[in-house]
Amino acid sequence: MTTLNEQFERYHGDQFVEWLNAKSGSAFAFERRGDPAPDLLYSSPDARLGIEITGAYYDKEHAKFLWAGARDADEAEDGWVGVNPDVGLKNEVLKRISKKSAKDYGEECILLVVIPPGVTSYADLSNLLSGCEFGQLHFSGVYVAGKFPNINFDPSTGGYRVLPLKEWEGARARTGS
Repeated sequence: MTTLNEQFERYHGDQFVEWLNAKSGSAFAFERRGDPAPDLLYSSPDARLGIEITGAYYDKEHAKFLWAGARDADEAEDGWVGVNPDVGLKNEVLKRISKKSAKDYGEECILLVVIPPGVTSYADLSNLLSGCEFGQLHFSGVYVAGKFPNINFDPSTGGYRVLPLKEWEGARARTGS
């Protein structure tokens, strides 16, 4: 039986790999879940790629609100109100990276920090995270991905977007950038 967390990881892993394949010209496809880590393994004719997935939220109450709603739990709240959500999301992304980087997931493993749809724009999160120090990263690449809001009714600013914090070398090798 697949858990809600496994569904979350697979959905976001597949979305990210679709983006990565389009960007890099690779042909990764889902192979299997990691045993026990990383969360997911994808393979192509010439490579294998692990993806470790973690979620970042505006604050602990936001995470509880979303997961209770996803589980259709009786204790699910009707809404969530946060204070200074942009900075909270930035801090949570940095915490998730730091926590995951304390472990070594092996070679060719990407960390994917998933953020839920919210009020922070792609440009704002990019600006908040630019210049941040990440310390020792045991990952081939680190990305933040999620569905971002449209800004000023411009659909090109919203939707599913990926913010590279540490670009995976395999993507550059395939595109020549």
